[in-house]
Amino acid sequence: MPTPLPRLNPFESTHLPLSHRAYHRCLDLEDRHTSVKMSGKLTVLICARFLGFMLVEAPVDAGREDFASEVVRCTDDEALQALANLYKNHLIRCFLHNKGRTPIPTLHPSGPSSDATTDEDIPPLRATPTNHSEAKQQALIRDRHRCILTGRIDSASLEAGHVVDDASDLTVTRASHIFNWPTNGGLEADNKRHYAASVLAMLSRFGKVDINELNGASIHRLQNVLTLDSNMHEWFGQLDIWLERRPGDPVDYYRLGATIPNFIRRVPAGSS
Repeated sequence: MPTPLPRLNPFESTHLPLSHRAYHRCLDLEDRHTSVKMSGKLTVLICARFLGFMLVEAPVDAGREDFASEVVRCTDDEALQALANLYKNHLIRCFLHNKGRTPIPTLHPSGPSSDATTDEDIPPLRATPTNHSEAKQQALIRDRHRCILTGRIDSASLEAGHVVDDASDLTVTRASHIFNWPTNGGLEADNKRHYAASVLAMLSRFGKVDINELNGASIHRLQNVLTLDSNMHEWFGQLDIWLERRPGDPVDYYRLGATIPNFIRRVPAGSS
């Protein structure tokens, strides 16, 4: 994460003391990263910035305050790094398409939390039905048989006569899940069940997401599916491109961002 944290603490100490303290700890870790021993897979600098931007970019105030309390509860630099690695391996991982093996569940670095679960804590997770194809077809209809970002027409839809040829470029589209939930299926293994429960708990706590919206067949609800061309699908699934809102943007208006401008160089202006 090459972008430094904003040096001015964005949280007022009088109105948001918990977030203010948490962000100050992130700034302090960022300042000292060269002298702190690395613990975990993420570098100390990335851990500091990851935690700081989690506070800055939290989708809801209540989620930010809950996360801030976790940062403040960390007793030392090693615990802060463990917290960053924990959220990276659980929360961020559910947005990636190619995830590899399910990480081994680990305890929260500062005491009981989403990862310290018992069988009674695990929500009734349902195996995902095999209805990805149906979700794709419904999303194609909603999105006028086009990639929602590039405007390119789905070639199979054109061949089937579902869309009029208006001389737009053709592409092969994919159904891209925003939450690309990997753990609804194959929950027989205890480690996968505990991992799934941890992810759901983090989504609920940090984003105040209703976990029923992502459980079982609900993972394929149209609100969670985008029609993207194959390249955009791949980049979206690797977090090379993303959709974001800025303060003052209209409701349901999202801007397209990218790690490298060339990823979106051919996306028409105003297609957000």
